[in-house]
Amino acid sequence: MLLHLGVDPEDVAYAEAGVTVGDVAQILEDKFHVMQIFADQNEDKIALFIEDGVAGALESVLSGAPERFDVFGSAMENIKDRFHEYIDGSEHGIKLKKMDAPKSGSRKKRQYRKVTHTLAFYDTGRYEGNFKAWIE
Repeated sequence: MLLHLGVDPEDVAYAEAGVTVGDVAQILEDKFHVMQIFADQNEDKIALFIEDGVAGALESVLSGAPERFDVFGSAMENIKDRFHEYIDGSEHGIKLKKMDAPKSGSRKKRQYRKVTHTLAFYDTGRYEGNFKAWIE
């Protein structure tokens, strides 16, 4: 059993022409490892989601659910919901340093740059909305 985290395979256009959600997901994963960090930080929760989901699905199947019942369906939805919370709450911690220009004036010794941190990753909703978890 292998758990995959990714985006919906459909090529949904992103904000810019010629860029798809899949392209953006690949860029974010290569640069910031968004989904890998999500998986690492939520490993225990993901395991519980799968465990509870399979137990509930087993009860449903024994109670007469259809043969094509998705055993991992509820677990995958719970993982998706947790990923949405992770992105919405900025738990990914992706920040950039922004430096202000040095102060001007005759006292060059006292010039300095003020460093502030700003969020480097802001999701428009397309990346988050196309997130998908599946079992192979």
